[in-house]
Amino acid sequence: MTNTVAMGRNVRLRSPDSILKEIDMLVNEFGIKELIFTDDEMYANRDRCVDIFKGMIDRNYDLIWKNINLAAWTMDYELLKIMKQSGCYQITISPESGSERVLKEIIHKPVKKQHSIDVVKWCNELDLEVEADFVIGFPGETWEEIRQTTDFAEKLNADAVKFAIATPFPGTELFERAVAGGYIPADFEFYRDDTLGFAHGLINTEEFTVQELEMLRCFEWDRINFKTEVKKEIYARMNNITLAELEDFRRDTRRNVGVFFMDQVSDDRRDMDQVTAIGKDQ
Repeated sequence: MTNTVAMGRNVRLRSPDSILKEIDMLVNEFGIKELIFTDDEMYANRDRCVDIFKGMIDRNYDLIWKNINLAAWTMDYELLKIMKQSGCYQITISPESGSERVLKEIIHKPVKKQHSIDVVKWCNELDLEVEADFVIGFPGETWEEIRQTTDFAEKLNADAVKFAIATPFPGTELFERAVAGGYIPADFEFYRDDTLGFAHGLINTEEFTVQELEMLRCFEWDRINFKTEVKKEIYARMNNITLAELEDFRRDTRRNVGVFFMDQVSDDRRDMDQVTAIGKDQ
């Protein structure tokens, strides 16, 4: 719902050859060892992706890579296998919700819960790290559906999960729903420091409040990701931090309900240990 407003509905894809030439330059001239693909539409054309990954395999780069913002419904086992062979070690999918009604009637994305279940299963078989991102707090979503999302996030058993709170960007259907329901004013000023980031709730409805969403998001993130010592080790490895740093990260996040980004606060507040490192990856 947001991407079409920000970027339009047309997609222009670069050719596999141009992408491979750019990777050649990064490897040969700068000696890079890792890539991060952030393209939301990278898998809109499966054949194009396969050509890119096969080109990376043929070049035999000493290179690893990961992919964020990946649509689960575009994945299949053979594609993930080729990705692994080309150096992929981690992907992030967006199951979005644990409620099929929310997925169909509110989010309007072609993702189904089974898509995410399959991708996590395939990643486990291929030894690929997988993170799953969820969103809670849509206008029209019930508290029980929000709990279905946290329950699904736990049962999915991805290597890591994150929860964001639905943000009503101006011009989106979400914004229009929020205004129509009286959950935010029509003249709401979105571009303020206290509204930036997906950890901060803006919408109060009959079903939930901002405070409830922020608390649930923070403590379910902590409960699901760190149930066992093994899961702690996995999360620390995926985020390139030590276990000691992870415990500091968890503590700061709990105490601040994960609301602030590091670069949104002054040095004196940071020194007072009042800010979580949410910008790092929570």
